[in-house]
Amino acid sequence: MEEATDKIGQLTLNAEQSATAEEVAAFAEMTVAEADIDPEFDPLIHEYGSSEEKAAFAELQKLGADQATFQRCKPFWQLACLRARKYRLDRTLKLIDNYMNWRDTYHVETKTVANDPEFDACMHDGVVAAEGNMDRKGRYVVAVRIRRASPKERFTIEDKLRSTHAVLEQLLIKHPIVQARGVVMIVDFSDIDKGKHGGGDRNFTKQLFDSLNNNLPLRILGQYLVSPPWFIRWFLPIAKLFMKKKLQERTQLFSHGYSQLERCIANDQLAEDMGGTHKFDMEDQFAYIRAVQACYGADKHPDPFHSSNKQASKPEPKTAFV
Repeated sequence: MEEATDKIGQLTLNAEQSATAEEVAAFAEMTVAEADIDPEFDPLIHEYGSSEEKAAFAELQKLGADQATFQRCKPFWQLACLRARKYRLDRTLKLIDNYMNWRDTYHVETKTVANDPEFDACMHDGVVAAEGNMDRKGRYVVAVRIRRASPKERFTIEDKLRSTHAVLEQLLIKHPIVQARGVVMIVDFSDIDKGKHGGGDRNFTKQLFDSLNNNLPLRILGQYLVSPPWFIRWFLPIAKLFMKKKLQERTQLFSHGYSQLERCIANDQLAEDMGGTHKFDMEDQFAYIRAVQACYGADKHPDPFHSSNKQASKPEPKTAFV
């Protein structure tokens, strides 16, 4: 597998230009998986790679032994789903089934950046980014820069979802701690009127967050809306009246721009275009994604108990493929 650095890059998303209070509430419900949110910093139930975790993993594999979909799922992703569902076996089996079916539906292992020029072009829009930076609680950040989105007619919903998945997939492989501790999401509306935003694609937005919430081994534990347009500023306080307390706490408006983000993200972890000093090279991520996708359909797959899984508070080395 070719080498790639630890910096992480950017992909594609379209967002809404107008919405009702009900739609804003639904957006927040889809974005933050309320059943998986814990107060403050979520501790792991089992230490990474511990005998307790391996015992839970072995029990999961016994339960899935007679399930065809489970057997198609690589051990790395079985464990990722187990961590994402806090070692709850019934919920893990359901997530594995959902995730494998999602991969089939969107042809994840047959359409790659190497063989599909439209997929590759969609990724290079650079809308969704996981750049290797963290918030003040040590959770990795995923940024969505709305201004970079191409008009909704430019790419299919399928290509947009595949592109976003490719970013998240490599994040989960590079930094397995994300599987258990989740991510926070910055939704950046800054300079939306100066970008190539083409009116948004509500259908794609809904499908994206439905995928994140129900089908992928990823927990979104908070969202920060930066420089949101008037309709979000006006409707979200009303929508919050209908949200559970945990959802309210994890959905924050930063109407005055990037300077407010430093409450949650230190300057050296904030991207340069957001006023911070964190550097990132998009091409490094694309190299890693190409390497991951080159292993599709082959015997190589991520080692679920690679040593990188044990790093809980410092940067992990690259995940080994075996």
